Amino acid sequence: MLTSEQIISEISEYFGYLPSLFVPAQEKPLVLENLWHQTLTAYVNNPLPVLFKEKLFAYLSRYCCVPYSIVCHSCALGQLGMSAKQILHLLASPTPTQEAVEEIDKAIALSTPLTSLPEPDSPLEKAIFSCCVYIFLNPQDTICRERLHQVLGQSNYDRLMAILAYIKTCHLWVEANPALAYQIDPPATAALQALFTAEPQLVEFFRNYNELVRQESRKQGPLEKFKSKIQHLKSKISSDRKRTQEELQQNQQLFQQLTENIRQVFWIASHWHNQILYISPAYEEIWGRPRQQLYENPASFMDFIHPDDRDRVIAARQKQFLAELEIQYRIIRPDGQERWIRDRAFPIINASGQIERSVGIADDITEGKQLQQELWQSEQRLKMALEAARMGRWEWNILTNKITWSENLEPLFGLEKGTFEGTYAAFIQCVHPQDREFVSQSVRQAVESGAEYDIEFRVVFPDGTIRYCGSKGYVFRDSFGNPLRMTGVDIDITKRKLIEQQLRLSESVVVNAKDAILIAEAEPIDEPGLRILYANAAFTRMTGYTCDEILGRSPWFLQGAKSDATGLDKAQRATLDKVRTAIQNWEPICFEIINYRKDGSEFWAEISLVPVADETGCYTHWIAIGRDTSDRKQQEAEHQMLLAAEQAARSAAEAANRSKDEFLAIVSHELRSPLNAMLGWARLLRTKKFDAAKTAQGLEIIERNARLQTQLIEDLLDLSRMIRGKLNLNRSQVNLISAIEAAIDVIRTSAQSKNIQLNFTIEGTTEEDKSQK
Repeated sequence: MLTSEQIISEISEYFGYLPSLFVPAQEKPLVLENLWHQTLTAYVNNPLPVLFKEKLFAYLSRYCCVPYSIVCHSCALGQLGMSAKQILHLLASPTPTQEAVEEIDKAIALSTPLTSLPEPDSPLEKAIFSCCVYIFLNPQDTICRERLHQVLGQSNYDRLMAILAYIKTCHLWVEANPALAYQIDPPATAALQALFTAEPQLVEFFRNYNELVRQESRKQGPLEKFKSKIQHLKSKISSDRKRTQEELQQNQQLFQQLTENIRQVFWIASHWHNQILYISPAYEEIWGRPRQQLYENPASFMDFIHPDDRDRVIAARQKQFLAELEIQYRIIRPDGQERWIRDRAFPIINASGQIERSVGIADDITEGKQLQQELWQSEQRLKMALEAARMGRWEWNILTNKITWSENLEPLFGLEKGTFEGTYAAFIQCVHPQDREFVSQSVRQAVESGAEYDIEFRVVFPDGTIRYCGSKGYVFRDSFGNPLRMTGVDIDITKRKLIEQQLRLSESVVVNAKDAILIAEAEPIDEPGLRILYANAAFTRMTGYTCDEILGRSPWFLQGAKSDATGLDKAQRATLDKVRTAIQNWEPICFEIINYRKDGSEFWAEISLVPVADETGCYTHWIAIGRDTSDRKQQEAEHQMLLAAEQAARSAAEAANRSKDEFLAIVSHELRSPLNAMLGWARLLRTKKFDAAKTAQGLEIIERNARLQTQLIEDLLDLSRMIRGKLNLNRSQVNLISAIEAAIDVIRTSAQSKNIQLNFTIEGTTEEDKSQK
């Protein structure tokens, strides 16, 4: 059985709105389903002309004390093209009398059988209309019925009777729910105002039509009513027998046609003898077993029930003669196949009020069960998907202002399951105060003007936590464009919003960074090389190239004479080799290289190159962060020059120190050598006695070494003057032989003490030359 929500949804989908006629039955699913079924079969899908149906409905609604039906169907006539005056003329027409109907019957009897209703407003159509009104007001009449059946044929006659029965049902339903007197369906609102404007007398008619009908009824005196009753009794007595026989025959034929051709299993069982009186042929198709077997052994029916359902079916069958029963169970066919059955049973009561038999209809609902299972699985998958995506479904009934949320929507708003009150005000209360006006305005625009409803807003949890929510919905409208309901989904987008904030911060860092930043595609690594996708302002300041000038180009275009393959030194070539290896292996690398600006000037760049991978681990981009290191490189070069100069100065100072040490060693030796000669001859002269010549020679040696000592001191002083830049040179001739002999005399004493003999010989000279020199 369908739920009220499912039936209401079906009704609203057909009409585009929920007619007020069905509102009182919303809480009664069986009544609502029955009312909707009658509306479909007798009214909506009835193939009689729409104008004829609406005229009949509007006119007969004069006899309903609640004005809902007469107002709604009068508005429908206006929408079908009838003017307000024509509608008033129709509604104000007097009720057909018995004599008038008899005259109409004669006119109808003279016509030939029709395949469809005659043209609107034709004499025959008006006659049929009057007969219908008369039959509606006089259900016991048979003459009009027979005449209509004769001229219209069975199909059209049945359609007329169906619409009349439905109109009567609607009147009873409306009178049982008098509150409908104050409700007008949305399509009738504008039409009613137009009718009142065109024909103001309609206002007075709708207000007093009940009194008008009562006055017409009083015009028929008692005698006329009595004659009418007598006439009806005569016609009834004369036709009862014939009609009874015809109806019995028709019912038997109809029963046979119905039971033999329906897909459901129709069965009749005896109450007292526990026998199967009848079972339709569909039993053999669904159960796969012969009917005769069941006739012969009714108890065998339980043998075919699934063992898990058998006890439940036995308990239910014991109640089938006491009240209406509906049960679902499984059967097992001879081929082992399981089928689901829905069995409904109704007790039949005889004239004495006793239960005589039970009848029922059994349906094969296997496909429906499978669809239910698939639907349930689909709903579970949808529920899991919504929960995984942190999404929830919602529906707002605009007419009742009721909001329905799926189970997983309440946690998205920080609510415990089952605590949402189901109103628009409760929903707005969950929205951040600063966003409520925006959300309400977006909803109003979607409902009133059909604007797209796709918004984002903040939600405040009861504990004060703020989350972000994305909402997308659609407004469903009736055929007149009036909004009925709004459905959609909400999704928790807090994580995305946080990521967007981080991205904005990252973008701000990249845009405003002092270092140049390039983003390039991950491939191709080989020619033509990676393509640049983005460059920040710092890159433009460093190179002179704008972002538009370099998009789609390879970063290698920044190379030049000192950075391409032909002009590289060993260090640069090794650096580029390392870069290529890192790119091929998707490894980060930091390096320095000479690049060239747009104006052709070169500069040193320190570059950090990093690969970027997606969530699957596949590399998608390269990010290069570079800075101009030319100043640092120049400072390093200057530092190296200063370091080299310092090292050279240090080497020179060390060499000077070594020269000084050597000089001091020589000076000490030179100073000591004359002293040794003087001391040696002084000792000899003091300790030994020499002849005058020898003594004179010793004294000469002492004197000469003294002069040499003096000269050495003068030389030291000259060296000091040289250092101070105050040296004065006295140029003169030097006797080299005397200098050599003096040097030999200085060391002669030491040599003699060690038994070393010193001889001085100058080749190519004579004694005279020596004396001259």
